[in-house]
Amino acid sequence: MSTDISELFARDPESLTDQDLDTIVAHLQTLRAQFMLGAKTAGTMKKKAPKEKVTNIDLGELGL
Repeated sequence: MSTDISELFARDPESLTDQDLDTIVAHLQTLRAQFMLGAKTAGTMKKKAPKEKVTNIDLGELGL
C-alpha cells in the first residue's frame, strides 16, 4: 500500500500504523541522504574571489 507522504503528515499522529511510521521514517532518511550528498558536493564548488575594497572615490566623477 503506497500512501502519499503529505497525506501521512496530515493525519492525526495517533492514528498512524506501524507501516505508516516506517514509510515516514524511510522518506526522511532518503531526504537526509540527499541533503548530506548535497552538503558534500557544495564544498567542491568554485569559491568567489574576495571583493576589492574601494578606498579613493572621486565624487566629481560620480557627478556629486
